[in-house]
Amino acid sequence: MSTSTSAIHSIKHSLKRLKSLNEQLKNAKKIDERLDILNRNLEVQAFLQQNSCLKDFLFCCNAHAQVIIKSLLALGQGPIIFQGMHQHSNPHLAFTQLIESLAPVENFYAMMGGLVGYHCMMLQLIEEKELGKKEDNFLPPAERYSKPPGYDISQETSFVRKAIREAVEKMPLIAEIYPVGGAGDRLRLQDEKTGEDLPSAELLFEGRTLLEGLIRDLQAREYLYYKLTGKYLIVPVAMMTSDEKNNYRHVFDICKRSSWFGRPQDTFDFFKQPLVPVLTKQGNWAVAESMKVIFKPGGHGVIWKLAVEAGVIDRLLKKGYTKALVRQINNPAASTDYGLLAFSGCGILNNQSLGFASCPRLLNTAEGMNVLIEKESNQGYEYCISNIEYPDFVKRNIPEIAEQQGGFYSALPANTNILFIDLMAIKNLVESCPIPGMLINMKHKVTCLTLEGRRQQVYAGRLESLMQNIADGMTTHFLQRQEQLQAKDLDTFVTYNRRRKTISVTKRAFTEGQSFLETPEGCYWDQLQNHYELFTHYCKMQLPEVPNEDKYIQEGPTCITSFHPALGPLYSVIAQKIHGGSLSLNSEMVLEISELILQKVNIKGSLLIYAENIVGHKNAQGIITYSEKVGRCVLKNVYVVNRGINKKLSSSYWKKQIIREESLKITLKGCSEFIAENVTLEGDLEIEVADGERLIAQNREGELTFIREQIRVPRPLFTYFFDKEDKMILEKHLDT
Repeated sequence: MSTSTSAIHSIKHSLKRLKSLNEQLKNAKKIDERLDILNRNLEVQAFLQQNSCLKDFLFCCNAHAQVIIKSLLALGQGPIIFQGMHQHSNPHLAFTQLIESLAPVENFYAMMGGLVGYHCMMLQLIEEKELGKKEDNFLPPAERYSKPPGYDISQETSFVRKAIREAVEKMPLIAEIYPVGGAGDRLRLQDEKTGEDLPSAELLFEGRTLLEGLIRDLQAREYLYYKLTGKYLIVPVAMMTSDEKNNYRHVFDICKRSSWFGRPQDTFDFFKQPLVPVLTKQGNWAVAESMKVIFKPGGHGVIWKLAVEAGVIDRLLKKGYTKALVRQINNPAASTDYGLLAFSGCGILNNQSLGFASCPRLLNTAEGMNVLIEKESNQGYEYCISNIEYPDFVKRNIPEIAEQQGGFYSALPANTNILFIDLMAIKNLVESCPIPGMLINMKHKVTCLTLEGRRQQVYAGRLESLMQNIADGMTTHFLQRQEQLQAKDLDTFVTYNRRRKTISVTKRAFTEGQSFLETPEGCYWDQLQNHYELFTHYCKMQLPEVPNEDKYIQEGPTCITSFHPALGPLYSVIAQKIHGGSLSLNSEMVLEISELILQKVNIKGSLLIYAENIVGHKNAQGIITYSEKVGRCVLKNVYVVNRGINKKLSSSYWKKQIIREESLKITLKGCSEFIAENVTLEGDLEIEVADGERLIAQNREGELTFIREQIRVPRPLFTYFFDKEDKMILEKHLDT
């Protein structure tokens, strides 16, 4: 009998033995009932008879702690978890810590039998995974899968403009939810000083954490709302963290050291996902040492149950928020152009319960896909749009087929984990679908103890779950089979946008010689391509083309562009602020500003514009108030000439580790303005404009001169409004 066959036989035997126990525990509503069931278990009795030390510890424990420990014994895990207990330097402390670490798991998975239910589900999934590899065990599902009907938002059509407007005007209804509890193991992040492993939230992308990037995107949309309505809005943010790699502490510290990003602290809501036990492929718990179980985050599918139980959804509803945009921290591309606004607007226009922001999916990659699921029922047919992860393609009999022969993209679109949700719909569904999309992934090895006390590396995994598969419970019923469903016909929906404007993630560290898909380098490269499209197609600037992947890795970018999202974020808005001009080879343009006019500005070197107040001023408590008290810059027919970036010394562009020989740096303090027209700004210049001051650069008789004035009343450069066709128009003031 092979090792794999032997393990499956053992798992089958364990499942058979534990099935009755699990059902009893699920049905037991009181802790004393659960304890009584476990006390009668023969495995528990036998282990305690042989381990008086553990029996003594349990004598001093309350009922809840006893249920936790006796569940482990009933599962047959006593020998592996409590081995060497007698030789432990501080067994009482280790015992207490074991109970504390398992209590959240017992409580969270109570509806499926607590720790016993968790273990049984793991065994069931391991068995299915192993048997699924054999074709004779494959049973095709009683479902049909096809490409979902969706809203095309890849072009700014009249419908897309209507959706954008709807999202902007209904912004006071849309909260934000960020699952940020991931470990980010493949990024290999470490604190340079302490060597501590860091979670993905700490990844510095373009010189700032990924979390700060999400908040900047949100502030840009809030500022757009202010400019269009004149109203002040701070959208609440709920974040699901975990204790993996001290994730919660790191996320909290990022917020704290960033002074809460100029937002009221009470607009942030944190809730933790439980860390769950890791099991080996043989169905045993992975233990690092005596009474020290190996834990990992249990997947983002727990987010809905946690959000309901922690009161997060109720608090949002109480504040008047009925919808939410859900974003993962590792996808900076999601906020490109109007994508998030059009996506949210589609859901609001037709009052749909859950939406997926989708795009073309790369063939033969580990990306999930969005599908239309059709199920036949006794009353007719049920339909929903949901997600299927790549490990389940074979199980569901879904082939990898190209959309076009010889093409790079799949016939079915990509799941990106950008979601739009109706909060009440989620709350109502959690009871019947508490942990959607449960699965296991046994591809990674862990170092753990054998029964003999030796350390070995074995394949292991934990019970994971998928937040997007809450959609499986949102079906729409029809009496007849539907041949031509429309996007608005279902409770769930999908939007289709261009890939690099929807997803480009920072999941793993780049290794030379391998693809930089899903790496920070690849994400930055995609961003440069988006910027090239913006500045050449929309703004009519001349830029050197973005190099291909190989040339980019060898030589770096041909030019660098970055800007604060409040400059737009819509490309059509930015195009009304920037027009003409050029950016030469190996030059750089950084625009940390929202109020800007660039007309026929030609840059050879580095132009850096930094406004201290980008979207408004700070009040006495340090809270950003959206207002016209911002930095403004107007450059018309200007030449910027300096030596710019030293490419030989610049080590990492995506990290913003850039060395400059010279630059033009314009710093606008508080509410200030810099205006230059028909001049050449040459050499290494640093121009700082004080709060309340206007600095004008002029060419007088061939010489560059500066005139300083006091700003009496700050005036915006533009008035924002929607026209009759729902286009966002920026009307320039006469004196600009």
